[in-house]
Amino acid sequence: VRDNRLDEAHQRLLNERYIPGFSPGEDEGYISLTSHNARAHTINTTKLEAIESKTYTYTAEIEGDFPAYSFPTEQVLALKAGAQVMFVKNDVSRDKLFYNGKIGRITRIAGEAIYIKCPGETFEIEVKPAIWQNIKYVLNEETRQLEEQVTGSFTQYPLRLAWAITIHKSQGLTFEKAIIDAGASFAHGQVYVALSRCKSLEGIVLTSPVHTESIKTDGVVRAYSREARENPPGEKQLRDAKVSFQQSLLLELFDFHTLNRLLFRLQRMLEENERQVNPATLEAVRSVRTVFMSDFMVVSDKFRAQLGKILAFSAELPEENKIVLERAGKAGQYFLEKLENVLMPALLQLHIETDNSAFKKSFAQLSDNLRKALLIRKACLTACLPEFSTSAYLRAKSDADLDFKTSKTQAPKAESTPGHTVHAPLYLRLKSWRKETADRLSIPEYMVLPVKTLLELSNSLPLSTGRLGQVKGIGKTKASRFGTEILAIIKDYCDRQGIASAAETDDVPEEEKPKRNTREISYELYLAGNSAGEIARLRGCTVGTVESHLLQYVASGELDVFRLYDPDRLQRAIGFLRQNRVLSLTEAREALGGEISYSELRAAQKYLQSPHAVL
Repeated sequence: VRDNRLDEAHQRLLNERYIPGFSPGEDEGYISLTSHNARAHTINTTKLEAIESKTYTYTAEIEGDFPAYSFPTEQVLALKAGAQVMFVKNDVSRDKLFYNGKIGRITRIAGEAIYIKCPGETFEIEVKPAIWQNIKYVLNEETRQLEEQVTGSFTQYPLRLAWAITIHKSQGLTFEKAIIDAGASFAHGQVYVALSRCKSLEGIVLTSPVHTESIKTDGVVRAYSREARENPPGEKQLRDAKVSFQQSLLLELFDFHTLNRLLFRLQRMLEENERQVNPATLEAVRSVRTVFMSDFMVVSDKFRAQLGKILAFSAELPEENKIVLERAGKAGQYFLEKLENVLMPALLQLHIETDNSAFKKSFAQLSDNLRKALLIRKACLTACLPEFSTSAYLRAKSDADLDFKTSKTQAPKAESTPGHTVHAPLYLRLKSWRKETADRLSIPEYMVLPVKTLLELSNSLPLSTGRLGQVKGIGKTKASRFGTEILAIIKDYCDRQGIASAAETDDVPEEEKPKRNTREISYELYLAGNSAGEIARLRGCTVGTVESHLLQYVASGELDVFRLYDPDRLQRAIGFLRQNRVLSLTEAREALGGEISYSELRAAQKYLQSPHAVL
């Protein structure tokens, strides 16, 4: 029946146990197995009502968390002397007088004790209430081990009426004698479960013949059972499985595609919300992703391909292969250094400020996923140095995941500033003033000033009404309403920091001041010792914009391009462009294997146009 191989001869033999109108004696200890709850309940209720003796009702004591679906027996148990019952718990005492599924009959009830006599036994079993515990498994943060935590309890007599029980609830139980009503079976394997509850064919009584259509066996289970019988695992399969598993983990260690997807999503999210993001933050993410593609993705894909070839021709466990361990150790050191020195400093503290709650929520979730991926990858690379170890890798991966979750729930929420904020303390002071003002006026914070305006104020430090009016987001109305307070906050900050500028306190109307070329401002800031990134932060623009300003001075010969870019990389770009002048920058970058950036190629072009170029 289990394997769906019941032939006619065996079906006839099984159906010899069909006994129409069978009615066992009260002391024979038969239990009926039915396919439906309603049928079992009807049989038990009818049998109990037929007994002419006092009904005793016992209500379970429930403490803490113990859900109803987990009750081991009825919450309200109605019993009588003479009732057929089944134990639903093993006897944990030394005597082991009963077990889960053992059937007997109540002989008497005296006080808190219920006495039961089982077929074939001469003595009574005294039964008292038993306790079941609902146990929750929690992680000990210190030992990293699972520990039991009792969350609730259920106290009741370990009994249930046992003239009938559903086939489903009979799973795992064993009976001496069973009346099986499987004519209405509806689930795969239900007839098999019912038949296999009984110890012997002679102990079975069928209420209806077993028909072929009633025997339903799941094809997947049958195929699995056949496969298991025909192909028992041996030492070779175990070793092959270990080799395959270790190889997959080793290749996974150097797989950075998940990080790449997260970085791509981050860049796209910032670009789609560019108006709400500090330009320097977006530029920083673009720069990090450019480095990531060249230093991580290109290198890791090549290394994993080489490693895959080595592993494909090796039957050794990677943990025991010296060549694999040596190569993996060097690669691990390379990627760990890049991770710690390039990615993590730029991305772990990445933060934005915005008044758009939907964007803020999406960014926070993506940022969390990115931080988690970085921390787990760092832990795994660190654990596998100097040599790869399966257990060390899996433990590091698990612990890092748990550490990240713990840090999220336990770490206090610190006051944060968006990335690339020049004067972070001033930004926080302005943000606090904005909240206080919004609360006082009973309006949303963004109606006082948007976040982007706070950023520009903290970066540009306007100390006069004329300069304040230049800040985007502050019109005449807001300037007259909040200007005095804003200027007072900025002036106080500048005084405390020792920042002063006569030009900033000049209240000459802006329209009367001579206009300055924006390239000149960038050039002067560069000559004052500021890098392109610092100029971008000060001016609230992108690094690419600043570089385009400075390259004009390279073309005129006023600025040495080799001060702006790495000389070796630049010389490579200059040499290539000299020999391939007809190529576009895109074609040139592809020809150089994507290792030289567009910015460096443009710088090389400007150099070749300058009077200092060596032809």
